[in-house]
Amino acid sequence: MFNPRRSSFPKHDLNAEAAQVGWEYQHLRRADLMMFWFPESPTSHQPIALYELGMAAGQDADLVVGADAGYVRRTNMVAQLSHAREGLHVHSTLADTIEACRTAIRASR
Repeated sequence: MFNPRRSSFPKHDLNAEAAQVGWEYQHLRRADLMMFWFPESPTSHQPIALYELGMAAGQDADLVVGADAGYVRRTNMVAQLSHAREGLHVHSTLADTIEACRTAIRASR
């Protein structure tokens, strides 16, 4: 399992962001299953995660996506994914998204 979140990010290191992006690209290409969760947020549309989701939708890896019903770009995301990954269900809760990941992992064993 790869998780791009760090317990602390060195904000003052000018090279840290480029290194983080490189790490994320490397691990997204290695993953057999990718999960994306988009929470409701009044301050962020998560443009980088949307970009990564678009790239992932064009790959062969299994994909599980969830977006809170209040996520501001949910309608657009569902429409886009219906073209890129026909039949892909976008879950509405984090719990359902996690359970879909567990189901995908069990199915791959």
